[in-house]
Amino acid sequence: VVNKYLEKLMRIVIWSSGDADALKLVQSIQKAIDQGRIPGAEIVGVFCHRCRGEDRETDEFLAWCDERHLPAICVSSRELCRERPADWREELGRKAHSQLAGLNADLHLLVGYMLWLDDETCERLPLLNLHPALPGGPVGTWQEVIEQLIAKGATRTGATMQLIRPGVENRDRGTPVTFFQFPLVEGMSFDQIRQQGFVREPLLLVGTLRALAEGEIRIQGHQVIGPSGEPLKGGYDLTATVNQLLRCSQEK
Repeated sequence: VVNKYLEKLMRIVIWSSGDADALKLVQSIQKAIDQGRIPGAEIVGVFCHRCRGEDRETDEFLAWCDERHLPAICVSSRELCRERPADWREELGRKAHSQLAGLNADLHLLVGYMLWLDDETCERLPLLNLHPALPGGPVGTWQEVIEQLIAKGATRTGATMQLIRPGVENRDRGTPVTFFQFPLVEGMSFDQIRQQGFVREPLLLVGTLRALAEGEIRIQGHQVIGPSGEPLKGGYDLTATVNQLLRCSQEK
C-alpha cells in the first residue's frame, strides 16, 4: 500500500462472512469515506465465502452491496468443503485470487471474516484484520481474550489492526499495524471491558485507513513503515486519535 498524499486512490476490498455486526462496521467505513474522513479511499468490492440464500444476515449484507453498486464476489466455502474436503481452504483462496484480480486492490480488509485463510493467500495479499487485544496480547475470540485478561489481572487492553501472516503459529499474531489501548480498573466486569473495546474498534478501523490513505504510515511487504520512514516494530499507537473520535461521537 503506497499512497503518497492522495496521488491515487487507495482501493480497498472487504472480506466478510456478512453477518449483521460486519455490515454495521462496513457501513461505518463507507460513511467515513463518504464524509471525507478517509480521504482518497474507495471500497471497490467485497469477497464473501457465503452465497446468496445460505444465510439471512449474509443476504442482507449482499443486498446492501447491491444498493451501493459494490461488486460482491461470492464463493461458497460450504460447497467447497463438501466437494473438496482435503483442500477446500486452498481452493477458496485460489478462487478469491482469480476473481479479485481485476479489482486491482491496494488493501484487503477482513471485517467479520470467520474463516482462517490459507498460507498462500496470507503470503500474496496485504490482508488487514482487527484483533481485540494489544500487540503481543492474548489470542482467540474476543470472549476468550477478555477471560484471559481477567484471569491474569491485566491492567490494560485494547485492539490491534494486524497484517495477517502465514502459518498456524501466527494466527492472531500478525504484524501490528496500529493499535489503541485503555486501562483496566480493578473490579471491571466482563461486559464493561467488552463495551470499552467495542465502542472504540470501529474508530480504530477508520483511523487506520485514514493514516494509510494519507501516507502517514504505509505497508511495504510484511513491514509497516512509520512517519519517520523507519519500520515500526510494535505498531503505530492511535490511542489519542481513537479517543478524540470517541469524544466527538459522544458529543453529537
